[in-house]
Parts: sequence; C-alpha cells; structure tokens
Amino acid sequence: MKLFLAIFFSLFACNLLAQDKFSGDYYNYFGSELKLKPDSTFEYRWRLEQASSWTNGTWKTKKDTIFLKMVPVYDTVWVNPTTIRLYLSLNERGQKVAAKEQSLRPGTTEGQNQHPAPEKLFLQGTRLYGIERNGSLQKTKVQGYRTERKFDPWYMKVEGK
Repeated sequence: MKLFLAIFFSLFACNLLAQDKFSGDYYNYFGSELKLKPDSTFEYRWRLEQASSWTNGTWKTKKDTIFLKMVPVYDTVWVNPTTIRLYLSLNERGQKVAAKEQSLRPGTTEGQNQHPAPEKLFLQGTRLYGIERNGSLQKTKVQGYRTERKFDPWYMKVEGK
C-alpha cells in the first residue's frame, strides 16, 4: 500500500510540475494575449484598433503540444414567452436578454470568440508556436497590419509573472 501511495503522489507531483512548465502569460505582435493558468483553464484576448475579442476555456497537453478548447458563455434571449435562443455572450457571464436588446447589440467588432484562440500550440523554450495543417510549426515572419514590416508569429512568455 505504501508503494502504491508513493507512486501515486510521485505521478501527481510530476503532473503539477508539467503544468508549471506551460503555465504563464504569453503575447504575440498581432494583438493576442494568452494566459495559461495552472488549473488547466485559459484566457485569450485579442485587440486591434477598435476591434476586440475574448475566449475562455480549458487546456491540456500531450508532450510539448498544448490543446485549447473553448468553453462558450451564452446569453439567453427571450424571443417570446415560449421561445428562447442562445447567443454567445459579449461579457464573461451569461445573462438573460430581451430580443429587442439583442438586436441593439454591436456587430462583429467585439465579443466572445470573434477572433478565435488557436486550437493547438507547441512549446519550445519560452515560445508557443502555432501548428500548420501539415504539422509544421509557424516560424515564418508575417507582415504586420498597416506596415511593410514583418513580425515573428509566435507567442512569447512574459517572464516574472
């Protein structure tokens, strides 16, 4: 029994250390910020000029690959007394909304998952790389918005947090 407990707690401790390897705050040059929390949840934020987006969810790892899964937050919209619809919420807590209020909401320049979080990232040192469909890492510099300058496409870890 002691051997079983020793093995169990050793594996549990290793899992916690692995989470620490990935946990932290990351950003890229294209307005994206990603916070990987030790409890296996994440917060993703994207901002560019007047547009913004947020996505929350859970994450898991397999070796050095991180898999992000969105957990949507919905607003309940009462169309009439017997019909309701669900819409992605603009804020991080769902609420009940009248159909008239829903029609007055802003368009696609802000809100949940307007600019989705990446689904898969690969950790190499303190960088998170996107993964192309063919499985290669996104390492080629990308032209910035409103500039001829090219930027690194990966996420960099914010040290000291």
